[in-house]
Amino acid sequence: MSSTTPRTRWGRAALWLRFYVGRSVALDRETVRLHRWSPRDRAAFLASKTAALPTIQAGRAADVRAGHVVFRATSAVDLGTFQSCLLDVHDEVVVAGLLDGVAEPVVVDVGANVGQFAAAVRTFVPTARIVSVEPDPDTHAKLAHNLERMGRARSHQVAVGERREVLTLHRHHVSVMATLRPGEVEDYDPALTIDVDVVPIDELTADLEQIDLLKIDVEGFEVEALRGARKTLQRTRYLLIEIGLGREASGANLEALALVREITPAARIVRFGRPLGGVEDPICQDVLIDLGH
Repeated sequence: MSSTTPRTRWGRAALWLRFYVGRSVALDRETVRLHRWSPRDRAAFLASKTAALPTIQAGRAADVRAGHVVFRATSAVDLGTFQSCLLDVHDEVVVAGLLDGVAEPVVVDVGANVGQFAAAVRTFVPTARIVSVEPDPDTHAKLAHNLERMGRARSHQVAVGERREVLTLHRHHVSVMATLRPGEVEDYDPALTIDVDVVPIDELTADLEQIDLLKIDVEGFEVEALRGARKTLQRTRYLLIEIGLGREASGANLEALALVREITPAARIVRFGRPLGGVEDPICQDVLIDLGH
């Protein structure tokens, strides 16, 4: 029997829900300001989101339209993270012009969840080629459904790390919080754990001559992911990596950034994204790095 109490098990989940659901109106206000997205498309997305909410709240999946992209959300967190990704991709990728001038930019999405980031990229960059990586079989099934609708996309149902092996994935009721990091699973239900295959990113991207944007969001497993991506980083233009903002994560964050610099000496940080979570207790933050290629 698990000694984890419902209170601790749902503590971080409640924080995510407060941010993504409680801030829904704030996210809508931020969506209105996306000047690189036409007013018509912004209004259509907000109308689609509003129409989808009752269905999602009733426990059923709903489609949300963002321009030509149709994203299927099965929970309020799916919908909130998709809208948040739209904001982040607009500010960190589109406005910054990272993919400008590339006919079919290649975007590798490691820690793809159900495809929120990939769908956001496609909303603004319709010609992007997507490679997504997600280890949880249930989550991957939802990802595959969203990618199939987009076309020119493929996915791998594996985790990433330094070497091929099998590790335990600690799943959570909020799927974006699944992790391979044993030291950070105190709030996780042992009954939800499963074993998953781990493959280096270098193997997953071996057929790609150049990667324009590599996004890594692996819930505390960043250092191991980067150790298995040495060759990949050497032919990648930009890295977007999520780092934890808790005190216990600071050492790993420094190690991850130092490792990026070791592999690609010309790397430089060009932008920090907005922190996610409560103002007084932020959870994580994106770091955009120009790898100098």
